[in-house]
Amino acid sequence: MRQLDCLESAICQELFRAGSFSLDELYKRLPFYPWTREFPTVDRLTREGIGAIQRKGLSHYVLMLASHPRAEAGHVTQV
Repeated sequence: MRQLDCLESAICQELFRAGSFSLDELYKRLPFYPWTREFPTVDRLTREGIGAIQRKGLSHYVLMLASHPRAEAGHVTQV
């Protein structure tokens, strides 16, 4: 069972609060983390089925919690 690291946990907490927000807004919500850490973390969360990215327009992407996480994601706990 894998635990979420601090950044993963912070992103999930923001998503619980807001429901969804753009990737640009993620950086504004968590400015103390560099984008070079945020982007791979978002990628990992989406690959594990915890988060989801939806395209809204040509270059606008929205991050949200996945409504149906994959079975493997059920083994992830928040710290």
